[in-house]
Amino acid sequence: MAGRKPKPTALKALQGTLRKDRTNGDEPEPEPLQPDPPVHLSKEAKQYWKETFKLLAGVGVLTEMDADSLSLYCESKARWVHAKKQIEKDGLVIVAQSGFPVQSPWLQIANKAHEQMLKISAEFGMTPSSRSRICVAVKPEDENPFDSI
Repeated sequence: MAGRKPKPTALKALQGTLRKDRTNGDEPEPEPLQPDPPVHLSKEAKQYWKETFKLLAGVGVLTEMDADSLSLYCESKARWVHAKKQIEKDGLVIVAQSGFPVQSPWLQIANKAHEQMLKISAEFGMTPSSRSRICVAVKPEDENPFDSI
């Protein structure tokens, strides 16, 4: 099906654009995501899980159904960091067995992981452009100095 992807209801509520007449009444309402990282994640990805979960938990859009997407983001980030370290060590260009200079294979790995991270991070509102479309509906009110009178 062509066209824009529909926004999740939780995201519409955060933006203040939720309308009952345009809301799917049968949309699943999964439980909030627990902070423990899945056991299948690599050691590095588990660390990124903890950091990313802490950032996203306050927004209120993480649910149990998002665990796999967050896992993919964390594994992609771990892969990107590893490839980046290898590039820093070996350089962007290496000498092949034939003696000709060629692009480091780590560059392709880093670029693919970077692309995956950007796609997934946009789904969670973690990029400037995706975040600019979110406005928190409930803002703390400024204190009125005359309220205590």
